[in-house]
Amino acid sequence: ASGEDFDWGLRVHAKGYRLVYADEALVAHPAACSIRALCRKTARIRDGLRRLRAQRGPASASASEAIKTLVDPGVVCARIMGESRIKTLRQKAGVCAVALFVHYASYWSET
Repeated sequence: ASGEDFDWGLRVHAKGYRLVYADEALVAHPAACSIRALCRKTARIRDGLRRLRAQRGPASASASEAIKTLVDPGVVCARIMGESRIKTLRQKAGVCAVALFVHYASYWSET
């Protein structure tokens, strides 16, 4: 189910452990290869966050809201535009469009 890694992080923090960045740790997630797949993935993540909020209450809701605030779509798009691995302006615009879609789809679904 979606959101389990976020839930795990909350539990680790609640037990007093400290999470640290490990450059050698790699996590691979398959990319959504179509808009339909992206919509399904976005819905799955949204539903996982809703389930987490229902189980954990307001603290998890405020944590997920903080994450949404940190992942400002303008900052994401600015980084994408400066990314040298994405070669053309058309590709960069497409990646920005997908990033904006994913960001705002979670807001639309909560209303």
